[in-house]
Amino acid sequence: MQMKANRFDQALSQIPKEWGVTIPDSIAEGTEKYFHVIMVKRTHIPAEETYRTQAYVQQYPQEAWLKKGGVKDNLPLLGYNKAFILHDPTIKVEVKVEEKKPAGRPKKQVEESED
Repeated sequence: MQMKANRFDQALSQIPKEWGVTIPDSIAEGTEKYFHVIMVKRTHIPAEETYRTQAYVQQYPQEAWLKKGGVKDNLPLLGYNKAFILHDPTIKVEVKVEEKKPAGRPKKQVEESED
């Protein structure tokens, strides 16, 4: 089963369209406790005067992503130019619960007739 990534809209608005990066809008169920991060590596190709863009979706546990000196602080050392969070497990999604109607048929009101 798939579930919607909770930061998909923000990631979509942050990544420039000219980069040509495809962003998945859902994550696998059971992986919602991990950060899902789009790691982007842009390489300049001088002969063609263009950039080659490679993007990967990587999952990180909260401890590895949030700790000081962790992954997000060392992106350049890992060879990535940018990172965009696709799913943040620290964001709690409010679930709207609809009020349940009682089961069964509605009762008919019987009108008394004057004879």
